Amino acid sequence: MANDAISKAIDRVAERGSCWWSPDAEKDILAARVMGAVDWLLSNQKYRSQAHLRHLRLYGNAEYRSLAPDGYMVQPATPSTDRLRANVIAAVIDTGAAKIAKNKPRPMFITDGGSFAQQRRAKNLSKFVQGVFYENNAYPMGRRAFREAEIFGSGFIHVYSAEGRIKMEPVFPDELQWDDWEARWGAPRTFYRVKPVARDALIGKFPRVKREIEDSPSMEGSTSS
Repeated sequence: MANDAISKAIDRVAERGSCWWSPDAEKDILAARVMGAVDWLLSNQKYRSQAHLRHLRLYGNAEYRSLAPDGYMVQPATPSTDRLRANVIAAVIDTGAAKIAKNKPRPMFITDGGSFAQQRRAKNLSKFVQGVFYENNAYPMGRRAFREAEIFGSGFIHVYSAEGRIKMEPVFPDELQWDDWEARWGAPRTFYRVKPVARDALIGKFPRVKREIEDSPSMEGSTSS
């Protein structure tokens, strides 16, 4: 029985085309394979987005149309008759965030019997991390991620490097996709992030493929992304 489940999982991972990261993968169709894997997940794992929308409605106490910005940032024109007068869910989430997420944990570099030079280096590393947190508004961002974890079940912050500096940015939970079959035994090998980007900004970053960007279709609900 276990062997059948393992074989079934392997077959499903293969049919998703999720082995695009293989060294033997054809480089000229790499982007197509990645997009194929993302399209498969968006089409066959809609239950995650549907759950996110349901949880947002419960927290916001409104019948939001979708998880797109124009779907949840604007209150519905006709309020639902099913709205709760006392939204216990929002009250509990906001209270938990106010009591727990107000803390500001800070990583510290500490030596164990190190020399004076090592101790000074540890102190400078601690100051450096503190500076990175301050530059990126890490604590307000962390509070947002904490609240989203309460609402949706997961909260994310993307840490990356750009222009020689460490950057951090919030990630809306519905932007991330992963294969549930690949994750059934632990952490999935790959996370896919689907993020709307302004077409002009994308052209500025990748001018060599300006024509391809201009000819690419817009995301649903947007005319410039």
